[in-house]
Amino acid sequence: MLAASHLPWTISNTPSKEIIADLSVRSFNNYKLVNCSCETLKGYRHSMEIGSTDEAYFCILLLRSGQEKITVRGEDLFLKKNDIILWDSTQKMSFHVPDYVKKTSLLFPATGLTSIFPKAHDYAGSIIPGESSMGGMLARHMDSLQKEMWRLEASSLTSLMKPTMDI
Repeated sequence: MLAASHLPWTISNTPSKEIIADLSVRSFNNYKLVNCSCETLKGYRHSMEIGSTDEAYFCILLLRSGQEKITVRGEDLFLKKNDIILWDSTQKMSFHVPDYVKKTSLLFPATGLTSIFPKAHDYAGSIIPGESSMGGMLARHMDSLQKEMWRLEASSLTSLMKPTMDI
């Protein structure tokens, strides 16, 4: 489910019970908006997973509840409620969800952001705190997108992507 909704990932924990997760995915014009809730989970994208991805993507991930540890470039990053992280599909990374989380992810071709922000790759793995003014604005915007994702036409969602990248 994770590979179908996001990109190829390898799940690294061997749970003693079935993994409980709920995913809803809205694909439109080369974008994916994903709502995810899940229990404890660990996974990674290394050379094999990166090599099986046909194009470079960015993902804006909003953690709506819970906590998540993401490791990028050997650095452990800890996300809490309303924090946002930009991840880059061309970089090795791992995640650990220690308990139940809810999150919203927006995946899109990297060129969509690098055309506006050429140094975007340099900021992949940076946390935008939800309590900061810009972080709060982006969190509220992402929350609105996920709430309306099934009511808006694909063309309307697509037209909202440039302002999303601008934020």
